[in-house]
Amino acid sequence: MAEAVAGLEPDVAADSQSPLIKIVKGNPTDEDVAVLVAVLSAAAAASGEPAGDGLPPETWGAPTRMHRGHAPFSPYSFGTPVAARPF
Repeated sequence: MAEAVAGLEPDVAADSQSPLIKIVKGNPTDEDVAVLVAVLSAAAAASGEPAGDGLPPETWGAPTRMHRGHAPFSPYSFGTPVAARPF
C-alpha cells in the first residue's frame, strides 16, 4: 500500500502546523477573519456527509413493490378483427 501512494503529496489538513486559511492580500481586521472562518466553517458543515450509516435504503416493505411494473408483451393481449384462429 505504501508503494502505491508514495508519489502522492501528504494531505495539507493532516498537518496540524500548517494554516487551513491563508489571507494573501489586504489588511483584514480580526472581525473580518472571524466572519470568514465562520462562513467557511458553516459551509464545510453543510456539505458534510448526510446522517446515516451509508447503507442503501431498505425497500422490501415499500408499497410500490406490491404493484406490477409492466406485464410482458403477449401476442394474445389484443383481439384480432378476423375470426379466431384455430389451434
